[in-house]
Amino acid sequence: MKATNYNVSSATEIINTMKIAQPGDTLIMLNGIWTNQQIRFEGEANESNQIVLRAETPGYVILNGSSYLRIKGKYLVVDGLRFIGGVPANGAVIEFRNGSSKLAYHCRLTNTSIVNYNPSNINTDYKWVSVYGTDNRVDHCYFEGKNHSGATFVVWVTQSTSPNHHLIDHNYFGYRPELGFNGGETIRIGDSGNSIYNSASVVEYNYFEHCNGEIEIISSKSDGNTYRYNTFYECEGGVTMRHGDNCSVYGNFFFGNNKPLTGGVRLIASGHKVYNNYFENLAGSAADWRAAIVMMNGIENSPLNGYFQVDSAKVVNNTIVNCLNSFLIGVKKDDDNTQILPPKNSTIANNLVLSNNQLVRYNTEPINFMWEGNIMQGASLGIDQPSGITLDDPKLAIASDGLWRPESNSPAVGTEVGTYDYVDYDMDGQPRVLPKDVGADQLSQAPITIKPLSASDDVGPAWMKTQVPVSLSIFKIGTGTIIADPSSFVYNPGTLVTLTATPAVGSTFDGWEGDTVSTDNPIILAMNSNKSLTARFIDSKTYNVATWSNGSGRVELNPSSGPYLEGSQVTATAIPDSGWEFKNWSGDISGTENPIQITVEKNTLAVANFDKVTSVEDNFLDLDYNLEQNYPNPFNPVTTVTFSIPNEDRVNLFVQNILGENVEQLFNEIKPKGFYTVKFDGENLSSGIYFITLQTSEFHQTRKMILQK
Repeated sequence: MKATNYNVSSATEIINTMKIAQPGDTLIMLNGIWTNQQIRFEGEANESNQIVLRAETPGYVILNGSSYLRIKGKYLVVDGLRFIGGVPANGAVIEFRNGSSKLAYHCRLTNTSIVNYNPSNINTDYKWVSVYGTDNRVDHCYFEGKNHSGATFVVWVTQSTSPNHHLIDHNYFGYRPELGFNGGETIRIGDSGNSIYNSASVVEYNYFEHCNGEIEIISSKSDGNTYRYNTFYECEGGVTMRHGDNCSVYGNFFFGNNKPLTGGVRLIASGHKVYNNYFENLAGSAADWRAAIVMMNGIENSPLNGYFQVDSAKVVNNTIVNCLNSFLIGVKKDDDNTQILPPKNSTIANNLVLSNNQLVRYNTEPINFMWEGNIMQGASLGIDQPSGITLDDPKLAIASDGLWRPESNSPAVGTEVGTYDYVDYDMDGQPRVLPKDVGADQLSQAPITIKPLSASDDVGPAWMKTQVPVSLSIFKIGTGTIIADPSSFVYNPGTLVTLTATPAVGSTFDGWEGDTVSTDNPIILAMNSNKSLTARFIDSKTYNVATWSNGSGRVELNPSSGPYLEGSQVTATAIPDSGWEFKNWSGDISGTENPIQITVEKNTLAVANFDKVTSVEDNFLDLDYNLEQNYPNPFNPVTTVTFSIPNEDRVNLFVQNILGENVEQLFNEIKPKGFYTVKFDGENLSSGIYFITLQTSEFHQTRKMILQK
């Protein structure tokens, strides 16, 4: 079957097209701004024939507003999208699922960016990417500027999806400012409640720059994960094995450039291996739990969200250069009296350390700890010297690639001690041949296959390495229209765009604000960067005129309906019913003139009061059961209630609120026939609608009253 390409221009079209799409088909999202698009990419394909959702031109499909992406199914690929400056309607910006049980398997997100997709309040918690299911990949993506609560990128591990074997590679993670509280991780794999499960995910070849959200740049909270070949540049935290066991951290490069709070690897729990890593100029302090290598104390019978004792860790063949703290062992919270179990049964071997500071700090002395084959030089060792630490000049020099490497006469060459078979390559990807060298670097003429990554060349979307398109976002205050020429809203850098603002009838244009401030109209923009502009229109004020009748009659307005522009003239005419006559106006107007001219300067209530035309004799000859409308109405706080009964009867007259609760009992007694008036005082009541009811043995009537304070 021949593969089919489908052009789509909305989230709805994507959903409908996926109902007919077959393995091998491609959905092409047309270039432009996609605002408030909740995309659900759901389907079933296979390894040989995937279904692809891609940008028409990579980087020219920009999603903003409340847009988000959900990926559900098998062998689906999303390629080339840009999320800029929005806030998802719910959940994460991108989720590898569509609903709690509809997960993604063997799916891929690539060549995509999320930048500044932040809410107005940093306490609002959502993730940018949430990976569910199994065997998914996120690669060559770009994530920058997350400033609010919630990890940037999370892998979710459950019993039913363990191990989930996700791959996170060749991505850029950058410029996450300090959050100020927990929840600012850049990557988290697992969570404390499910940390007993195996994820076996791989995080490799990623570049982390100024990821300063909190102490845990990466928070590993599951078993069996691998963190390798990544570069960390001036990140104020460390790669933390927070929960879970048996993870490996190797082949990574950490560059602190002496920035405060920069750190390396922090270990908690059991069975972790840390080897072939390069740490340089990390300046985090011991008080802040920062060092090239940190081992925490544990808690006896620790809960899943506590601190499990470090056990059987292997820290071998690392190179540590000019770090404020090289090894920090047995760290605990100052206020936690239960965190008393020191690291045990662990090995620190064949590490090469050069420093001007103390080399090792024991906050709590470890148990059954083995040092072997380490070569160190520093201001002081800091502990009683074990046989496994040789204090000697390691003879390191800066090589042509800027890394500190052993010279040919270094004591590190060929002097590795012990057997660590998993250390079969060095930090450059060169084979380690016997005799093996101490430190991360094996002196070798073999080709270098692993090196510190470049943010511009080695990671992120391909389209960001050439000409990155820029976007124009237009908003308005008030009533009017805005026309852009050209109107694509996604442009090549340098494009000139003309914006014209046209106010609605009765409105005026007041200027532009945002990335450009001007009163020119039209305005010409040089699109050299992403821009956001707001056109400000000043609308004429409008008001309503409401009417009310006390007694029997009505009020007609001319013009007959609002809203009315400020300053408009409206004629109100009171028309009494037969047997009634107009008395006067109340509410927001007054007088006896009829009709009356109203100058509209605010929302206005016009109340017409009518009196019944009857003689005194008629009052007694033609009595009937009747409850008159109270007057005045609306009232504040006293109003008059009039009623009549044609026979002697028990009269129950009471007032209720809109909840049907009695608020006042006016009468509940036997009365002779006749007219009656009574004052109702709402002094102790709040403004609102109330109901007065007249009830006798033969009659029941209710009127609505408005108390307006």
